Amino acid sequence: MVLDPPLRALVDKRGVLLIAPHGEGNSCSYLGAPGKHRDEFAFIAALVADVKARFPVDARRFVAACFSHGASMVWNSACRQPGLFAVHGPLPGGFREPSPEACSGAPVDLVHVRGTHRRPGAIGGRALRGGLFR
Repeated sequence: MVLDPPLRALVDKRGVLLIAPHGEGNSCSYLGAPGKHRDEFAFIAALVADVKARFPVDARRFVAACFSHGASMVWNSACRQPGLFAVHGPLPGGFREPSPEACSGAPVDLVHVRGTHRRPGAIGGRALRGGLFR
């Protein structure tokens, strides 16, 4: 359940089905991520299949979006699962190093959003956790 009242109000107003999975161990698991708890790509594919089976949704309108560390997961999903979502929207966050050598499939529709309120990190990335991750 999403506990953010403004987000819930927006979702309700727009008639959007919001799916907000939580990462195992409070983390996402992909190349370069701190967590290695599950096959995140298999989980996402199974989640999308479950949503399609249970709800009357138009899969051509599926959007993957997340913030920060989850945005890195969106980038990785766009690279490894290019046909799963209609649009990918990572909100500040990029690939963690090592970034993929190549991506599968055709190009994807992707919108990368950066805000101006918080001091943005360099587009090339920054060191995290004392240089343990970049």
